[in-house]
Amino acid sequence: SSGINAESGKKWDDALEMYNSMIEYEPTFPAPYKRKVSIYKAQGKIPEAVSELNTYLDTFSCDHESWLELTDLYIGQQCYKQALFCVEELLLQHPHNHLFHQRYADIL
Repeated sequence: SSGINAESGKKWDDALEMYNSMIEYEPTFPAPYKRKVSIYKAQGKIPEAVSELNTYLDTFSCDHESWLELTDLYIGQQCYKQALFCVEELLLQHPHNHLFHQRYADIL
């Protein structure tokens, strides 16, 4: 995709523009949201990555990998209450997954 090509050349603004237009055209397609998060992380723009991941999870709330990624971003910013919330969302979706219980206890 041309967005990936722009990313590989570190043309972040061009890639973000492409992904934004993809989201506008088809807001239920998850890939451009995730690519935007990756761009922000690559640029060290963690608050923007957190914001974009939250936007993504508003639509795709069952994506457990994104909840885990958001948890890690919050922990990196020492936002432990928000990280706990993310793991609580995982526990609601997967109550029998002992790893999510352990992750919750680790953050506490």
